Amino acid sequence: MVAIPTENFKVQAPQEATETMSNNTSNKKNTYSDDFKKEVAEAAQKPGATLASVGEQFGVNPTLVRNWKIKFSEEIEMPDMSKEKKIGISVELIQSWLQKSTVVGTIDSDGDLYVSTETTSETITDEPIKLFISGTEELAAGGKNETSAITDQLTTNETNWLRSDFLKGVGSDNTQFSYNLNCDVYGSADTVIVPIKLKKGKVSECPIKAGQIELSELKFLFEDDDFRAEGTIKGPNGFIYAAEVLTEQPVEGYVPSANKTSDDENSAEMYEFLFDAKKDDTVFVVLCAFEKLDSKLSCEFTGEAQIEEPISYDDGDETNDFDEDKHSDYTEVVIDDEDNEQYYYWVLTDDEDEA
Repeated sequence: MVAIPTENFKVQAPQEATETMSNNTSNKKNTYSDDFKKEVAEAAQKPGATLASVGEQFGVNPTLVRNWKIKFSEEIEMPDMSKEKKIGISVELIQSWLQKSTVVGTIDSDGDLYVSTETTSETITDEPIKLFISGTEELAAGGKNETSAITDQLTTNETNWLRSDFLKGVGSDNTQFSYNLNCDVYGSADTVIVPIKLKKGKVSECPIKAGQIELSELKFLFEDDDFRAEGTIKGPNGFIYAAEVLTEQPVEGYVPSANKTSDDENSAEMYEFLFDAKKDDTVFVVLCAFEKLDSKLSCEFTGEAQIEEPISYDDGDETNDFDEDKHSDYTEVVIDDEDNEQYYYWVLTDDEDEA
């Protein structure tokens, strides 16, 4: 007989709690700042996030999470997924590819160690992608280690070669080495190709924009029967770019060599000689912006260095045309060519020739 009112009480209690929660939520609806709403929306955009989990994390109703996610979806930049999708590769894939590289350590005749890295040409992307790495390399052997800055560029699906700085004074007895790379990775994200009629003066098509950078100005000069292009590229501090002026239309997917500005600079100058190009020819301005992937590249290699054989100079070698023992029998001759370039030759005296 007592159970009936108890059940009624149990049913009623959650209803009262729900109404109270609803009222509290209603009362607080207008107190959430836009920054807070955006923070919640960003959390809801992350891979694996659910409305319920984000609501619990921030102490808000999942319905509000959904509303804020929709409201701020266009404003939120999701670097992980959007950049990987835009560039077409992830740092994890790049790291896996680099880790398969052939790494050879060499100790030269001075006892200094350097490491050469050769990547595979394995196809890891649908199309080749130009990458730029910037960070540090650490080389260690024989109780010594050296950390230095490294910047270089790679192209997927192709063989690439990297070479480290020297670790000095290792000696030939310390052949075991370790080599570590820790770098930010940038990928070619936006490429613009603009055809332009070649003529002296400033280019009216500027500014030419690609991503966060722009070729703010470009002009063509005509000197010594050849055209030369000069321009200024602007972007955020330390930006990475690739720019070139071509006399022939580039193939699809072409990206010039990449360059990085100093971390405290937001502009770079470009110069291109357009040999054999004529007035009114069509030239092609290529501008490519690079974007940084969010993860950091970290590769570790170990190995045993090879000892470089010292170079031997044998005075009796028949391939050596200059005999130091007969130095007095040689005469130095200087010849100036039509461009005023000087060339130096050693010739035997007449007596030696007759002998």
